Amino acid sequence: MIQLIKRVKFIYSVYNFFHKKHLLHNEALLKKMGLKKKYYSSLSSKDFAGLPATPSEHFTAVKEQPGYCKLFNTLTQPDKESLLSFDDNGFAVISNYLSAKQADDVNDEIASLMEHKKIKFTNGNKIMFAIHASSLLQHIGNDEQLKELLSVLLG
Repeated sequence: MIQLIKRVKFIYSVYNFFHKKHLLHNEALLKKMGLKKKYYSSLSSKDFAGLPATPSEHFTAVKEQPGYCKLFNTLTQPDKESLLSFDDNGFAVISNYLSAKQADDVNDEIASLMEHKKIKFTNGNKIMFAIHASSLLQHIGNDEQLKELLSVLLG
């Protein structure tokens, strides 16, 4: 059984090797985290053993200086607390970031993209890379203040 698993990891790495343009951006993050891995390498929990469990410097800056992000300053206190607990919870909620109309537009766009088979659910409940198939989603996802906040959260 162990031999089979090792072969699957090898196949996974070979597959990743030939998809360099989709994965190369991961190398900078891996290096930043202190992992000596290539873009095509598989990862496991063992790779993260011994790494510091503290929040990134950027995230600490948000906690110490809420003015660091423009978007952070415009949020309600519950939304700020949600973002500040991102590292502990693994998620954050920003209530009313999108207006009701924008949310409806996004839902309609997703439904249309799925109907025209431009995107699909993966892993049972995820829609991956929809932003690449829609100018509406690109516009929302490329908001400079949102990208600044996500950059701080994710390091």
